[in-house]
Amino acid sequence: MKKTYLILAAFALLTGMTLMNSCKKDDNQVTDTAVLNQEQSSDEEDVAASTDNVDDDIDIIMSASTLKSTNVNLPCNSTIDSSQIANKKLSITFKGDNCRGSRTRSGKVEVTLTNGTKWQDVGAVLTIKYTDLTITNKKGRSIVINGTKTHTNVSGGLVKNLGLAGTPATIIRKIESSDMKVTFPNNTARTWNIARQRTFTKVNGNTIITVTGFGSADGKSNLVVWGSNRRATNFYTQINTPVVMSSECDYNPSSGAKVHYVGLRTVNVTLGTDVNGVPVTEGCADYYKISWEAVGGTKTVILPY
Repeated sequence: MKKTYLILAAFALLTGMTLMNSCKKDDNQVTDTAVLNQEQSSDEEDVAASTDNVDDDIDIIMSASTLKSTNVNLPCNSTIDSSQIANKKLSITFKGDNCRGSRTRSGKVEVTLTNGTKWQDVGAVLTIKYTDLTITNKKGRSIVINGTKTHTNVSGGLVKNLGLAGTPATIIRKIESSDMKVTFPNNTARTWNIARQRTFTKVNGNTIITVTGFGSADGKSNLVVWGSNRRATNFYTQINTPVVMSSECDYNPSSGAKVHYVGLRTVNVTLGTDVNGVPVTEGCADYYKISWEAVGGTKTVILPY
């Protein structure tokens, strides 16, 4: 009898320890999931904002009346080599803060007009090659970009001429890549695919940019970017509601919705909120909300731009 009691007591103790470990593991999994979901969303927003800023600088340079002149309106802390302009090619070297003071950049970008006579032509295409372009935000987080992508001027016209006679009221750019390599703060390098459409309009003197995704992969559509994240997990980012940004708010998204499909996880993103996650309807938004389903219900985190 005594032996049986000891066996039962040992079994009860073992079961209790197992349950405690299981609960502890579940808690860790919840914490880990929150961290992973924040990381996924922050990485995608950071890469998008960083590359958009470079794309805008390229657009300004390519919109100059002559690229042979030393009077080209250059981005802050950059130099241009137009010695190959006869071959429709130039290179830009970045070496300091951007003009907004929001990011520090170093590295080289080569730009070649591979279709069309001028960048303002309907259907003109720029092929852009990134070589060790390092971009650091004011939080000290850096990414390094290598690879190539194309910009297509779908509508024709120049963004700088929006609102002027002879320029389309809506300017559309398509940005595509299948080999954009991004190195993240944990020193992992991943290849991302991009299918990003940017539509430019002018409202009350402010430039408005609307972003949508037109990519398709593995049965998913409306993708803006997809590939492998810093932890080597395959992901797909889908824009369900167009992302809207304004020059008035330093191009921080004021509205829009995305979904990140990351492995078996689904992360919903609501852009343009206040610190409580409520959509901002007046003024500029400084935050965005991510949410996902977990044990016990929906989990939510508010993140700053």
